[in-house]
Amino acid sequence: TSTLIIVLINRNIKSLFNKLMKNANFLITSHGANMVNMLVMKDKSKIIEVNMEDTQQATLCYWNLASILDFDYNYIPAKFDGDHFLMTDEILKLIDKQINVEF
Repeated sequence: TSTLIIVLINRNIKSLFNKLMKNANFLITSHGANMVNMLVMKDKSKIIEVNMEDTQQATLCYWNLASILDFDYNYIPAKFDGDHFLMTDEILKLIDKQINVEF
């Protein structure tokens, strides 16, 4: 019975999350699988990806996906310390600047 309850809760969360993403204007996240959420976003959404400072090491697959979907894509380079990106004040200012640009 508890497993069934967990499954039902997960379905409700999934449904709520899908509704949230379908109505979002922005997707701001670090590089990773969560970026595929742009697939359910509305037309002309803005994508801001925090990724490797060294673009030669970065994987740009989500830039390709955003381009195919005709989204406004922005790449914000960040230092990577081995398991996460370092979110400095400078990066937060860059994100804020991108959010406040009309699209």
